[in-house]
Amino acid sequence: MELRVRRQEGGVAVVDVEGEVDLHGTPRLRDALTELARSANAKVVVNLARVNYIDSSGLGVLVGAMKEAGKSGGKLVLAGLNREVRTVFDLTRLSRFFDIYDSETAALAKLT
Repeated sequence: MELRVRRQEGGVAVVDVEGEVDLHGTPRLRDALTELARSANAKVVVNLARVNYIDSSGLGVLVGAMKEAGKSGGKLVLAGLNREVRTVFDLTRLSRFFDIYDSETAALAKLT
């Protein structure tokens, strides 16, 4: 799994994730998202457009980061889920819990 954080205008952080989000990569993802989410009024877009697999550990990290962002008055949203990853969110009913946008552009428009 590859991970990159980009800062956008308006204080939004975009986290680009690529590859498989599984038990091996989730510690790095957890650390990055927790740091961003703990900032006051954090605005975070997790761009999953290049993720081809996500397991329960990856889902847990995303849920934890979204809750952490909410505690500090912030917001964490997801963008760019492909069909397979979206199916995982739908089957686990997490698609009802997260704000999910078709693209990074759409997510940024809602947060700025």
